[in-house]
Amino acid sequence: MEFTGDDSPTSGHLQFTEDKSPTADSDESNSPMAESVPTSFEEILGTTFIGKSGPVEKSSFAGKHLMIYFSAHWCPPCRRFTPKLIKYVNDRRAAGHDDLEVIFASSDNSEREFNEYYSDMPWLAFPHKDKRIQQLSSKFQVEGIPTLILFDPEGNIVTNNGTGCVDRDPEGLKFPYPQDLVVDIEDELDSFGCNINSKLSLLCLMHSLDAEAQASAKAVLATFAVTLAQEKAKTPSGPEMIFFCSLAPGRGGALSAICQMTELDEDTDLKSVQLVLLDIPDSGGYYKCSVPEVTQESVGHFIESYRNKTLQRAQLSRRRGGG
Repeated sequence: MEFTGDDSPTSGHLQFTEDKSPTADSDESNSPMAESVPTSFEEILGTTFIGKSGPVEKSSFAGKHLMIYFSAHWCPPCRRFTPKLIKYVNDRRAAGHDDLEVIFASSDNSEREFNEYYSDMPWLAFPHKDKRIQQLSSKFQVEGIPTLILFDPEGNIVTNNGTGCVDRDPEGLKFPYPQDLVVDIEDELDSFGCNINSKLSLLCLMHSLDAEAQASAKAVLATFAVTLAQEKAKTPSGPEMIFFCSLAPGRGGALSAICQMTELDEDTDLKSVQLVLLDIPDSGGYYKCSVPEVTQESVGHFIESYRNKTLQRAQLSRRRGGG
């Protein structure tokens, strides 16, 4: 089961669907070649790429941010987004910013289609059907295109919602989009390279608090996010959990969908602060509790109770009314 949105990169419209994650039948861990498959981003990325004038080495963009653009000519949303990204990159370069490189990761059906599509792109590319494309797609759980993933110069993921960044900031004024430790659920469903569907996620619904108390609550959550998300994002296993908040009702569909599926009444239950742990990878499990205030003690106790398996697990219900 998973939350999904429509084809808008910044959509907050969510619905509950069957999980499309790989099954045990597709596990290749027993393959004789499994041990030789690279696993780290740096290993998979490699050192040589296609440029407009021939092969280009990785050293050419050392010290720069990197975007990997998963796209294909046959994909209508990709064809709508690609001109935006081309303008974004060209405008930054024209303004004298030399801090970003892009690599095209094609899903085109033929090399002819790849060449035609890539001809308009002012950046690098993986060769057509290069094995690194699928390896990166698997590692970063790319489930649809267009997908644009942004990395910092050290190879740490900044966001896998680069399409949303470009759509919201077409002039690149907020580049390089530092990752919020606590993400507003109505803005996006990704944090530190993980999606709410694939990673344990702590959500704090703080509508009952005034602005000052909300800022204090976010600061508390941020202290946990530093150790459990930000620092662990640099390890092979990634974040232990990611953190979200909801500050006010009525901004989009994400809150309503979550309330329906966790059986929270927006008119009554949200008069107090609610902590919700969404464990969608665990077949759609969740845990929730109401707290009088958001403190180190209340959040820490909630997390430790989950770890100690003393919280009551509930099952996410399907969203009423479909999409």
